[in-house]
Amino acid sequence: MIFRSFVKAVFTSFIISILLIFNARGQNSPEQKVSLNVVSMHLSEVLHMLELKTNFTFSYLNEELPLNESVTLDIHDRPLQQVLDLLSDRFGLTFTRINKIITVKKKDEINEQNKPQGFGTLRGIVRDSVTSEVLPYANVYIDKINTGTSSDSRGFFIIPSIPANKKYTINVTYVGYKSKGITTLIQENKITDITIYLTKSTVELENVTVLGKRVNEAGLTAKKIPIREIENMSFGVETDAMRAIQLLPGVQSAGDVSARYYVRGGTSNENLVLLNGTPIYNPFHALGILSAIDPDIINGVEFYKGGFGAKYGGRLSSVMNIITKDGNRNNFGATVALSELTARGVLEGPIPDGSFIITGRKSYSNEILKKFTNDKSVPIDFYDASFKVNYSNPKVLPTSKFSLFGFTSNDKIDYKDKLHADYNWSNSNIGLNWFNVAPNSLTFTELTVYYSGFSGSEIPNSSNDRHIENKLDDFTVKYDFYQEFSNKNEFYGGIKLSHIKTWLLINNSTGKLNDVGSEGEAYRGYLGGKLLSIDKLKADFGLRFNFMNFLDAAAYFGEPRINLTYSLLPTLNLKAAWGIYQQQLVTISDEDEIQPLFEPWIIVPKYLKIPKAIHYICGLDYYLTEKLKFDVESYYKSEYNLAVTNDSLIYPTDPQLIAASGKSYGTEITLNYETGRINAQLSYSYSWTTRKVRDIEYHPRYDSRNAIKLFINYELGNNWRAGLSWNYNSGMPYTQIFGYSDKYNPLDISNPSSLFTNYFYFPILADRNAAHLPDYHRLDINLSKEFHIGFVKINIDLSVINVYDRKNFFYFDLKTGERVNMLPFLPSIGIKAEL
Repeated sequence: MIFRSFVKAVFTSFIISILLIFNARGQNSPEQKVSLNVVSMHLSEVLHMLELKTNFTFSYLNEELPLNESVTLDIHDRPLQQVLDLLSDRFGLTFTRINKIITVKKKDEINEQNKPQGFGTLRGIVRDSVTSEVLPYANVYIDKINTGTSSDSRGFFIIPSIPANKKYTINVTYVGYKSKGITTLIQENKITDITIYLTKSTVELENVTVLGKRVNEAGLTAKKIPIREIENMSFGVETDAMRAIQLLPGVQSAGDVSARYYVRGGTSNENLVLLNGTPIYNPFHALGILSAIDPDIINGVEFYKGGFGAKYGGRLSSVMNIITKDGNRNNFGATVALSELTARGVLEGPIPDGSFIITGRKSYSNEILKKFTNDKSVPIDFYDASFKVNYSNPKVLPTSKFSLFGFTSNDKIDYKDKLHADYNWSNSNIGLNWFNVAPNSLTFTELTVYYSGFSGSEIPNSSNDRHIENKLDDFTVKYDFYQEFSNKNEFYGGIKLSHIKTWLLINNSTGKLNDVGSEGEAYRGYLGGKLLSIDKLKADFGLRFNFMNFLDAAAYFGEPRINLTYSLLPTLNLKAAWGIYQQQLVTISDEDEIQPLFEPWIIVPKYLKIPKAIHYICGLDYYLTEKLKFDVESYYKSEYNLAVTNDSLIYPTDPQLIAASGKSYGTEITLNYETGRINAQLSYSYSWTTRKVRDIEYHPRYDSRNAIKLFINYELGNNWRAGLSWNYNSGMPYTQIFGYSDKYNPLDISNPSSLFTNYFYFPILADRNAAHLPDYHRLDINLSKEFHIGFVKINIDLSVINVYDRKNFFYFDLKTGERVNMLPFLPSIGIKAEL
């Protein structure tokens, strides 16, 4: 039986083979020749003429072929196959002959039906069409497959797992630029590289909304802000990144005067500020009025309010990574700008296989500072300077980029009066970065070597202020890698080797100077992965590990992190994050100090444990429409082993710092509305923060229970732009003054008469921060105009702070009991000229 079936199968196969051979012979018989001479004839008419001249019939679907496309041919006595090949190349067609019938289809359709589905990857970079400057955080979207991403801080983007052997239109949008769509072919098992150049627009066009993918790119609690948005969010004397982020929910300021910020209940030293991935330890100028980073060097900002991944560490609350510009790769240019506080300039241009940019800023007038200091003159003098040089040679290292960058700043307050203390603080930062993209791979590597330093001093002279001298040196080598797979999953990691030294000279309660210093090595690393291949669930798992010998004995600390997003609906995402965070460098700071000039940095003393925080975050985002997005985030943050100033120093042996604990929790609700002309955000925050020192619990002075923030930017057209910002905070805690008593200063042996004269008024205070200030609210407006005079582009910016002159309470002067208000009605004007 089996043998009979086998013989039958062989015989059937033989007969079929004979038929196929004869059919092939018929098709391979001498080709019929044709002649055609047609000019601008429709394809449908050409196919009909071929039917008349041959014995073949063409079979096709009218809606699938470009039958109305014009054809011009002049062929004499050529084989039919050559004619079909010409039409195939011209229109992307495939001709299949079965006996006397020729089936005509589009090539893409044939590939889909006859080939197994393959995939390719799109990789690219988004640049400015005039300067070739990279454009970070641009939206990149493919309508045909309903997927997209955003470019990173270098303008790079990757979209893997794209069905191959097809052409796609890539749509790119960016704030302040015209949208653009380009068509490219995605090949199977290959990486298609493209560069997209965008042109600036006088009126912002509609943005493509990237649903779902947008949260996967940014992550929970993350905000990616290009410089154009920072300019739109800045209301005041100058554009300032750190004042701009204070318009975000969960970010609090202790007053109008300072750009210093507090994130979700954390102190200011719990915020990590990075410049191109390298730390800046005191990023503030002049009483903290503005940040030390010149806005003209900034290309974009990545800001994480908490729950950040394993890549970042060393702080308990937040991360701000400031990305600098590369400079104009095509032409030399210069910019000069003048505000009522500073003068600044920019020089940029191309170099062989690269570009450079240099910026500088210098204070020249203290007149406007009187508005920030209760009409008191403060002799502030400061400057900052930055540079960046980039090199990438496509012939030598086609997928590598080298960057050398640096930053320095200095502030001085010199009263020329021995009854006042003198202050001086500065930052120094220089780094070399090598960024490499592996050819024909989705592997990115980055090697960075940098030095970051800070120094500050407070010389009391004949005043009663404390004596401080502080210095920090940070030498670091770090290596990061990132691998994306064809199934969209990702794997990342890195190592970081640092030598850190701190030195601090500070006086104790008896006036004796204590020399506090420490140094050691820190070996840090992280590993993580992103699970993105599951349809609705996206997960980011990471572990950060620290090994350091700052302590008496070497210690190891692990910091696990997890971040989850679940797409319940195409327009609704649920989010959650959890993580452990630790901080080995802390500052000696007084939370009750109204305007801290600088905070001295030290390594956590050996008698204290390492400060630690645990973040619990959950939330959702919902796109009510393509233009209106609704966000809710709730958080709980517990902090342990916080190093705080010992305000009960009695003996010289008493520690400068003691341990404290804290907790904060709250909910943030945000509405974002964005169209081509309007960008608006309305947010409400409810928060609660407490600190516990020596079993005494209190609210820090930046703890505001309720906060409402509104900002609107409107592109008026013809290069006019208007903005509005309104803030409301419920009253912040403060310590009441009950009265004053005489207090005797220790005897000065060199001056015996001081026995009778060294007395001063000493305030008697109530319980710490037990009372609350009145509610705060303030309206700011801004109007700017850009125009050209010859080859010079001019931008004039007019701002008005506190439009209705609200008398917002700031603090009581402990020495006099005088009430001090925040900023009054304050107009300012700035002008910028770009060559």
